[in-house]
Amino acid sequence: MKNILRPLVLLIFFTLQGKAQTYTTWTQSSIVKYPLNGVGQPTGIGRVTHFAFHPTDPKTIWATSASGGLWKTTTEGQYWYCLNTDFFPWTTKMSCVVVDQTNPNIIYIGTGDTDYQAWWGGKRGVWKSTNGGSTWTQLVNGISTNIINRMIMSPFSNTTLLAAVDNGVWKSTNGGSTWTQTLTAGTMRDVVMKPTTGGSNTVYACSDSRFWVSTDFGNTWSEKAAAEGISSVDGGALGSLRIGVSKANDNYVYLLAHQNNTRTFAGLFRSTNSGLNFTRQSLAANPPTVAQPNILAYRPDGAESGSQGGYNLCITVHPNNANTVYIGSHSVWKSTDGGVNWLNRSCWYCGGTDGLHTDLHYLMFSPHYTAPYKLYIAGDGGMARTLDNNDNVWESCSDGLAATEYASFGQNKLYKELYLGGTQDNGLQFYWNKDVTTIGGGDYYDDFEFDEFDQTQMYADQRSDKYTFDMTGGQNSTGNWAEFDNLGNNITIGGSPNYFTSPANTNLMFAYRTKIWITQNLRTNPPVWKEMPLANAGNSDYMHGSASRANQNLMYLVRRDNNIYRCDNAMAATPTFTTLPFPAGTSSNNEGLVEAHHTDQNIVWVGLADRVYKSTNKGAAWTNITSNLPGIGIRK
Repeated sequence: MKNILRPLVLLIFFTLQGKAQTYTTWTQSSIVKYPLNGVGQPTGIGRVTHFAFHPTDPKTIWATSASGGLWKTTTEGQYWYCLNTDFFPWTTKMSCVVVDQTNPNIIYIGTGDTDYQAWWGGKRGVWKSTNGGSTWTQLVNGISTNIINRMIMSPFSNTTLLAAVDNGVWKSTNGGSTWTQTLTAGTMRDVVMKPTTGGSNTVYACSDSRFWVSTDFGNTWSEKAAAEGISSVDGGALGSLRIGVSKANDNYVYLLAHQNNTRTFAGLFRSTNSGLNFTRQSLAANPPTVAQPNILAYRPDGAESGSQGGYNLCITVHPNNANTVYIGSHSVWKSTDGGVNWLNRSCWYCGGTDGLHTDLHYLMFSPHYTAPYKLYIAGDGGMARTLDNNDNVWESCSDGLAATEYASFGQNKLYKELYLGGTQDNGLQFYWNKDVTTIGGGDYYDDFEFDEFDQTQMYADQRSDKYTFDMTGGQNSTGNWAEFDNLGNNITIGGSPNYFTSPANTNLMFAYRTKIWITQNLRTNPPVWKEMPLANAGNSDYMHGSASRANQNLMYLVRRDNNIYRCDNAMAATPTFTTLPFPAGTSSNNEGLVEAHHTDQNIVWVGLADRVYKSTNKGAAWTNITSNLPGIGIRK
């Protein structure tokens, strides 16, 4: 996971400042149950990239998470558990899963971030288990360093697989022991079998802008392009494609596309002859309208341009009606006439029954149900499902699917069962006595501050929000607490500053970005902020700050340009700063932090890149105490 180093490195200063402890057992204390909703819009538990159904048992489903895990439910989503994938290298992300149709104890996992692609990587090829997920082996021959976007298994041989990866299509005929590249065409986004009853060797594959057909299960490929009806809106390139098929008519193939330059819906293409040629069924108007919508847009009425492109793009076709098509992007849209007209079936920012977390990555009907059919969907918020006869009502089925990607975390200093977590995709989360409530949407990356004397006071850096808490379990925001300084400058322009509270004074807080501010009446609403000028401040960012518990006038700052500062009179009308010597051979350009001792005002530590230094004279001299710490960036 992205932020696994944070809790590990956090122990450094705990050990330095207190009695050394041995931690032998860790228990998960983050989200396990789907979070309660404190914001109105749909909440979420973590980004799920793909899922697969058991060949015979309707209650058993496997799902992969971008944060790195394979999850399984045997209760049809009532509860999920992880299949021993925590030991994988910590940066591994998981993209797709294939379950052997003859022996469900044989499972294949594709790795890499299929949604972000190379941006977040995590690619380690294909892994295989032959005992239901108890142990795993990396299949190293051929594609061990690739992003595996999709895999399929031949209906005629459980040892024959195709993988759509970041440099083409690869085939294995021996259960993944070896792989041979059969199509070289850049990043391949999707590979899908023709759903003929009894099986077929015809398969379809697509990249972001091109489409191929194979009639020999991937040995040879034939590309279909503009001559076959697949074209962009303005003559440029298509931005991304996904493939949909239906058992109701196995000759039908759908392609969902967006335009590369605008990321607007560029069309739903349909073939009625197994991909030999296509007709564009619909596309967004220019500009999009409610009558001719951009079905990939943020707005649930589709009356705007743009989308997130290939990040959130998926399609499926009803197994009993080849003219009923569902697509997922920010919302779910449905067509009952082969993609000509569209009806929105979810709203990502609305409450109520039609609320469904945005950013949808994969959707598929369960093969085990008829009338009503169950449609499952995976996205940034986890797993959800609906019935085809009531398909604007969505039910989360994500309890236990603990795939939350934490970007920041803070624990109340006076009450251990109260903390805040900032997440990728799933907002700001409030944890109290094992219940989790989402209290802010979107992505939340910045830190948190907690009052040293009053457990009811918490501060969220990213949005400059102040939260109060009462011991019955309630919480509420009391408004913005950091906006303008004493000179009338908006200190949140360009993004909120970072903050640190004083452990010696409940009313004292500091803010920093390229400048430094102080408030001495934090508990007033709103507090008054004052700039603390530095004569040589320049335009460099401050990386971190720390206030002393032993002396409320003492504080330290580390700046990106290899400077460390001390202030001995922080509460004075005109505070002054001392530039401290900077340890040789290191840098604060990427990682810089400082921590003042709780009881001895002469002791201070700094973390610079992958090194830790200690001073016993307020930073006048430093001693390197890094010792045998691994060479990793120290974050906290």
